[in-house]
Amino acid sequence: MTFPFFVRMKITNMQYLIFFTLIFVSTFICASKVDKEISIKKIENEYSISYFNYEPEISIYFEKRELQGGGYTWEALVKAVIENEFPNLLSNIRFDSEGDAFFAHVKDEITANKIKTVIEKLSSDIDYREKYFKIAKQHGYLE
Repeated sequence: MTFPFFVRMKITNMQYLIFFTLIFVSTFICASKVDKEISIKKIENEYSISYFNYEPEISIYFEKRELQGGGYTWEALVKAVIENEFPNLLSNIRFDSEGDAFFAHVKDEITANKIKTVIEKLSSDIDYREKYFKIAKQHGYLE
């Protein structure tokens, strides 16, 4: 009776150690690349938008302004944009942010995508973010 190659192969402790180290390192590298994420999911009759951003430059931006930079901060910025650029949409949005992540719920996909576009611009365009940071502060959205 002959056994398959992998059964006949003798694996040493060092090979086990190398194998599990590689798995651990690759898992760590993959997990650490998730610095930010925005998603839209349809749940029953509404769309749920979620967003978090832990990129170092974003964190530094908010720390300099003595803000946490989590969900409530992003909610304040999004509210400021929506109120100024798309005021008719504000009543359609139910904000539900938490300390670490922005959450909002809307009835239609168009509004969900509009919020996603606003978040993308706020996170990538520092001048746009700065403009709405000042407006959010003036309106009392940021403490």
